[in-house]
Amino acid sequence: MKTFFSASTLGFYLSEVCPKSSLPNDCVETNYETYRAMVLAPIPAGFELAADDSGRPILREVLPPSLDELRAAAASRINAARDRVEEGGFAYRGAMIDSDSRSVERINTAAMAALIAKTSNQQYSIDWKTAGNEKMPLDADGMLGLQAALQAWVRHVLDEADKRKLAISVASSDDEIEVIETKPWQ
Repeated sequence: MKTFFSASTLGFYLSEVCPKSSLPNDCVETNYETYRAMVLAPIPAGFELAADDSGRPILREVLPPSLDELRAAAASRINAARDRVEEGGFAYRGAMIDSDSRSVERINTAAMAALIAKTSNQQYSIDWKTAGNEKMPLDADGMLGLQAALQAWVRHVLDEADKRKLAISVASSDDEIEVIETKPWQ
């Protein structure tokens, strides 16, 4: 049985299972002992499977990420957290209001209707459903206030995310980054 290794897939291929015509183009022949040592046996902690310059399999020491890599990863996680917090709801008149994308669309549509009614001196009222499924009666000013509260919430969340990313951009250690990231959102 022949054993092959592909640097592009970091995969081993056994001739009994994979016909040569189905192998990646960069496969090099290796031996079964190498396959056993790198696939069947556990890879030692702190190492990973890699390819050397000739495409042969090696175990390479995993280097810790650089501070810039840690910063970039943390900024990405902050963006994801920002989106979750933004869509997690906001308070208005003592009740929680949904702020997922569909709810934002509904708020903006209802606020536009309220503005049209208000500018044409028409009555406007709506029973808004809170996140707790309670009715919140609103007139035109109340609906416009709901939209303003949503906008203020979004601005607050964006500002908080920007502050965190700025702090991360000048953080001097992974511990400092962790403290910034794990601070509760308010």
